[in-house]
Amino acid sequence: MLRRAASSLALLLVSVSSVAHASDDEWGSSDDEGLHLEISHTIGMGAIMTEDPPYFAGTLEVAFMAYLPRDVASDSGDEQVAWGLLVGDSVGVAPRAMVIANGSQSAAPWAVAVGAGLVFHNRIMDSEFRVPTLLGLLMPEMGAIFRASTATAFYISWEVPFCIRLDRHAALDVSFRVYAIDDWLAPRIESPGVEPWNYVTTVNMGLRLIQ
Repeated sequence: MLRRAASSLALLLVSVSSVAHASDDEWGSSDDEGLHLEISHTIGMGAIMTEDPPYFAGTLEVAFMAYLPRDVASDSGDEQVAWGLLVGDSVGVAPRAMVIANGSQSAAPWAVAVGAGLVFHNRIMDSEFRVPTLLGLLMPEMGAIFRASTATAFYISWEVPFCIRLDRHAALDVSFRVYAIDDWLAPRIESPGVEPWNYVTTVNMGLRLIQ
């Protein structure tokens, strides 16, 4: 099911990029340089490794971003290309809240994750695309995860985000996330007292508003 969802998202990306190509508002515009507030709301599907039912995910992100100028984040020159691949030209911090639920009576029918992380993106010059950098892929988000009648758990997550600029104040978000959650399930029988980690994968798509 997740493979089908990923294929559908890829087809949508191609069609949206052909529409966005006609826009004059691109990530590389010098008018974009400076501090920006980005609010992203995405919905998607997820899966938990130890459970069969698919999960539905809703995420709200409030990102405080700095768009670096062209002379720092240019695609020309070996050093600047290396900088773009490693760090990028859009850096900031992003508090995020995610709700996942499937409505079943499984071990984890719903959960709310609240956390924050540093973000590093690279705006591809003269195009509508913004892609993750190496540092952005490696830096984890950290936070707490809550469920009813269950102790608060700790999580860390990694994200592979892609963004397509639609106009000056809006963009399309597509992201793939992996959440590693401690104390998610009951202790294993073979290891009494040891709380197992579990892993949630989600595929998300939604709209990003840019100020």
